[in-house]
Amino acid sequence: MKNLELFIPLITPLDKKNNIDYFSLEKLILYINNLKYINYIILFSNFSEYSFITNNEIIDIINCIKNNNNNIKIILKINNIYNYNDIEEKLSQNIYNNINYIIIDYPNINNIYKEEIINNFNKIFNKFKYLFFIINIKNNIDDNILLKIKNKNNNFIGIINNYLITNYELINKIKIFINNDIKLFLNNKIFNNIDGIISPLLNILFNFIYNKIIIKINNNQYIEYDEKYYKFIELINILYNKINPISGIKYLLNIINICKIYIKLPCNNIENINLYKKIKKIYNLINY
Repeated sequence: MKNLELFIPLITPLDKKNNIDYFSLEKLILYINNLKYINYIILFSNFSEYSFITNNEIIDIINCIKNNNNNIKIILKINNIYNYNDIEEKLSQNIYNNINYIIIDYPNINNIYKEEIINNFNKIFNKFKYLFFIINIKNNIDDNILLKIKNKNNNFIGIINNYLITNYELINKIKIFINNDIKLFLNNKIFNNIDGIISPLLNILFNFIYNKIIIKINNNQYIEYDEKYYKFIELINILYNKINPISGIKYLLNIINICKIYIKLPCNNIENINLYKKIKKIYNLINY
């Protein structure tokens, strides 16, 4: 029996002046609290509009979560890093003091520097005693390099990627998480070789995903491909291929009175009102 771990990337509610809407943020946290099987909240993923969030706002968001649920595991993703000095500098800041889990988005360095990659990760993981996940969705780091890093660092606990790892020694030593809704839900076989999923859709379709998919996978049962499932796939296609998915997810959160649809530039709101109507219709069909 599997026990897939569920990671929910937190959306950042905004008001009409594009400031963080803390009232809506608290409602969102309380809403997530009621989703009993969420294992982690990820802060400042690509769905958070993180580039506009200040250090003080990071602290405020963390405090808002802890004040409403001190038991939930918070993973903080480090953004805007271009080299290992950036990672070290950011982790030395006080804003990370109350965080146990860190996601490192790997700087774009070619595998030709593999010894440098290994040495720098070893240095960071030895200096800082967080529990670390490495994002490798662009497959920048060879599996053998990841294995060497893991062999030296017990606090390197997870890999987040968009592809299946084939190095079985690495699979047996570390947890693998997939961060791609299209690959996840269009190819259910991928669930057999991973330890968990990271999906912004958990913000809006948790009950459907958990009851229709996760329970089946955990119990080694077949997923039923009925009308609702195909509508779910249609919704994924609209969100990721026809509109900005942040807009779509905030729109659906607005339907259930969690937050407004405001997003910051360069993200764009949904311009085609027919797409609003279509995703609302699909959402209602799936949930009822």
